Amino acid sequence: MLDLRKAAVEVAEVVKFEQWLRFYFTKGEGDDLTIEVPPERLAELKAASPLLFGLAELVNGRELTYQSSCDNVCSYIAARFDGDIYPAGTVEKVFESRTYKLELYLFNLFVHTHEALLEQDYLPFGDWLARFEVWRQTPEVKRYTDNLLASPSQVSTASH
Repeated sequence: MLDLRKAAVEVAEVVKFEQWLRFYFTKGEGDDLTIEVPPERLAELKAASPLLFGLAELVNGRELTYQSSCDNVCSYIAARFDGDIYPAGTVEKVFESRTYKLELYLFNLFVHTHEALLEQDYLPFGDWLARFEVWRQTPEVKRYTDNLLASPSQVSTASH
């Protein structure tokens, strides 16, 4: 039986990873941006997570735009998850799920509110996720999450 919550969390992790890549490895100015991951970081990523490494390999050295970011992430997720890890059509259900929307909304909120800390030093992606989970377990964030979940319209609105 399909565990949509588990699928949503796993798919959201890919989106979080791409955001982490952009945060640390975007090079250039204005509209002339690329993601440039140094070889030693690519090696670390390959060892830490072969699934996520594939996305880093896909975007490394390529032009970075809002559209290319969306296209790369969505095609990567569809190719790796839909029909392979999960039954065909799962990714579409995930993208519409409250769990997925809330997961990304909270992650974006975490990054925004902790940006200065995250910029101080390079942190591996796993450290980002660990810090996110610690933050998410604080009483204030738990209360906020409970309030969002109590009102379905807030979850869908918050994610856009």
